[in-house]
Amino acid sequence: MRARILTSLLTVAGLALAGSLAAAPPAQADGKVIAVSGSLTNRPSGLPPGGTPAARQLGSASVRVVRDQDLTTATVALKAAPTSAQNAYLRLTIGEYDSAGKCEGLIEYHTQTYPAPSAGWSRSGATYTLSSTSEWLLDDYDCAFAAVASDLTSSPTTYDLLGGTLHPEYAQPALQVTSVALLGKPKLKLVPGVWTKVDVEVRNTGAGIAKNLTVSGSGKGVKVRPGSLSYDLYPNSTGTVKVQVKLKKRAKGKLNLVVSSGAAAASTTVKVKPAKAPPALRAGTYRSKDKSVTFRVKRGKVVGFRVRTQTTCGGYPDFPTYTMNWYDMPTFKLPKSGVIDVTDKGDLYTATLEGRASGKKVKATFRYSGPDRCRATEAFVAKRAG
Repeated sequence: MRARILTSLLTVAGLALAGSLAAAPPAQADGKVIAVSGSLTNRPSGLPPGGTPAARQLGSASVRVVRDQDLTTATVALKAAPTSAQNAYLRLTIGEYDSAGKCEGLIEYHTQTYPAPSAGWSRSGATYTLSSTSEWLLDDYDCAFAAVASDLTSSPTTYDLLGGTLHPEYAQPALQVTSVALLGKPKLKLVPGVWTKVDVEVRNTGAGIAKNLTVSGSGKGVKVRPGSLSYDLYPNSTGTVKVQVKLKKRAKGKLNLVVSSGAAAASTTVKVKPAKAPPALRAGTYRSKDKSVTFRVKRGKVVGFRVRTQTTCGGYPDFPTYTMNWYDMPTFKLPKSGVIDVTDKGDLYTATLEGRASGKKVKATFRYSGPDRCRATEAFVAKRAG
């Protein structure tokens, strides 16, 4: 605490000079603030006094405070390199605006301008650099000023001063494409001329939230319809975006994918190979061996899909409940590729059906999620029964 009181006393003169530097702190945006930083460009009137040597005048100053690391970095440049005859004290003060709009100093870093800088400081010619973790930093710094003064008393002669507002830096997302797959398989074998949904898994490895995340694509021999994530991707979480891809002809292609959220972006390239179209699913009634899944195929469409499966609701900290329930899916058209990727989404639930159809058989997985943390999964093989 003594060091805190001392730095407060040392900045009294600087505070008086900083009154003209008042500025309203910027409005906070959504997201975690990881640092505050700014260039100090405001100089009070009357500074520097006439006849002040260039080595006691400030050319520029900037500062950055990283809160989680208790790290302060700064670069302060004089207008000329000092000599022993022009020795002075360089004082960097960081604080917050008070109710009157003045920058109230809370912590100070100082060094002699000549000959050798103090711990944490380094000098190259007329430029001084600070990198210090010696102080426990607060969370609400929003202003700073650099001054060149005669000494470290409470009422020094101030030769020059630059001040300004410290603006928040918000944590940013960092995106990574972790996999590109077709029905869980990394090899993309597509029937030419057919739009097919491809799953692009994206991970946010940054500290910020990825909003409005989209995936677009292009490439030799392919066409791409972009996709987007319907929710925000939080740090250290993964989401899957469905992108529609069509191979133009029976030849190998390359699919270039770009995932983006604001300024954050990542890309990957995967190979696409042609595949032979499977036999069309024959019309008739289909059911699984245990009759838990039933549906009909009529004029190239799946009609009356129903599945009976176990549903799990709730969970920690309470015990989950288990019930057997029937679910259905709306009528959907079977593509020439035989790839089934259908989503039925309501206000409170989402149901998906993914798999392959060929000739007289469908191998697929049904998934459901809904209110009260209810979820159900049923993998099945359904064959034509008549």
